[in-house]
Amino acid sequence: MATFRKRGPYQWQAQVRKKGYPLQTKTFETKAAAETWARATEYEMDQGLFVSRAEAESTTLRALLERYQEEVTPLKKGARVRVLPYPCFPQASACTPTGSVQGGQKPFPSPCRLPGTGDRHAPRRAGQPPLGAY
Repeated sequence: MATFRKRGPYQWQAQVRKKGYPLQTKTFETKAAAETWARATEYEMDQGLFVSRAEAESTTLRALLERYQEEVTPLKKGARVRVLPYPCFPQASACTPTGSVQGGQKPFPSPCRLPGTGDRHAPRRAGQPPLGAY
């Protein structure tokens, strides 16, 4: 059962309660958007397809990368030398919850380069042979 509340002049909060599932709450700018989300959530619950996205929506990219480095990287071949280059991620992207990144979006403005490494294509563009070609 969905409940809708007006929260100020520009926000609507939708709550979906169903026995056997955790309470789902989300805030929207319009009542129509809140109703659409509530219908979709109720449908998923009715069909048994519902998966709580609360953890994904509250997990930041930085926390995700740190968890990967702790849990998955030690199982890889080069685990002793592999280190994730955190400085290359923009601060805003590292603080963005992963649940808010959707397909087709570019979360990073450019390919990351560690400070001081330069552009790996620069020698070829200048007409010089690439490093290691001697």
